[in-house]
Amino acid sequence: MDSDGSPYGGTGEWTGEWRREDVQVKTARQAEAELIKYCAQVAHGSMVAVRDQREANVLAVAARVLRRRFPAEIAHLAAASEGYLRAHEAERVSAGVAIANGWIGSLPRFRELLTRELEMTAKSHGRTHQISRPAY
Repeated sequence: MDSDGSPYGGTGEWTGEWRREDVQVKTARQAEAELIKYCAQVAHGSMVAVRDQREANVLAVAARVLRRRFPAEIAHLAAASEGYLRAHEAERVSAGVAIANGWIGSLPRFRELLTRELEMTAKSHGRTHQISRPAY
């Protein structure tokens, strides 16, 4: 933990320490920004073991909504989600259910924000891919 009690160690990256007193209330926009960042990191090839149904289905939806100009990113997202969903087939849901569950706000906005993030991160090079998982 860093000096202000955040589990992000002052870097914005998850340190792996959650305690009840660490939980902070986030706005919907903050949660959405974390989700987009996480999806972009996975899309850029960061290796990740998907933890649960929510992550797997959000990554699957991300792979489906991206345009064809991101073929490598689509493949990374699909591979990450499928690894979990093949082992937990009953947990696979449609994009509509992901929206109804509140995992994704709206498909057009999700696509637009993820596309913008992928375009911005593609412009920067020499960047390491550290996973920053969304807190939910």
